[in-house]
Amino acid sequence: MFPPINGRVYGFALVLQVVALFASGAVQAEEKDDQPYMEAIRDGLEEYRRGNWEEARAIFKYAHQLQPSARTLRALGMACFEAKRYVEAIDALKGALEDKRKPLTGKLRYQVEKILARAERYMGRIELELEPRSARVEVDGRERRIIDGSIYVDPGQRELRVSAEGYRVEVRNVTVDSAEKVRIALTLRREDAAPTSDDSQDAATGSLAIVEQSTPAEESNTGADSGESNALAWVIVGGSGAVAVTGAVLFGLGMKDKYDVE
Repeated sequence: MFPPINGRVYGFALVLQVVALFASGAVQAEEKDDQPYMEAIRDGLEEYRRGNWEEARAIFKYAHQLQPSARTLRALGMACFEAKRYVEAIDALKGALEDKRKPLTGKLRYQVEKILARAERYMGRIELELEPRSARVEVDGRERRIIDGSIYVDPGQRELRVSAEGYRVEVRNVTVDSAEKVRIALTLRREDAAPTSDDSQDAATGSLAIVEQSTPAEESNTGADSGESNALAWVIVGGSGAVAVTGAVLFGLGMKDKYDVE
């Protein structure tokens, strides 16, 4: 004979069952919401392994829109690097180092910093000293984010358009080679300021001074270190919260043969 179950014990057991039921439903709902993201990561990795860099770039960009994090920026930056989209790669990789969502640590940060350094060798760099400092900069018609007072541009002749509310728009043409640094100091004139005799000359030549020029990188773009693509899946989906608690075992069993765990 089992001892009789008192009301308090029975009530506690009932509460546990209800909590478990709600938790199970929440996890299933989260897994359902997570499915498009996981599918995007899987498809992006497959394209990356096949060397379809543009396709991988597009898919990782979509995955980042679904669940933005340092991990998705890392994957996007690596795909852009392989596609020789160095400007976009630099923006994504720098963002990966700064993003606090699923942040990169240890070896992952080292890998990103290494790829970033290589990408910067292939680019021209323009250091900007602007007044007002809040001025916006467009390169070839596309607004660019200024990082640490600089922007990276593809080698060749580039058109810079600098604007700010209440100031006249200034346009400058500048030619930058690979691994070359050019400094531009530009003070915008207020819209109500009287024109000067130097305006036409400034607009044609700009205020440019090359302050540093290094030798272009000789190494070929053979991609990131071998094995990085195999670790991307675990890198990107790392730290996924409640889904990882219930889905890690099943996901790990299903993906173990496909991806190496770093």
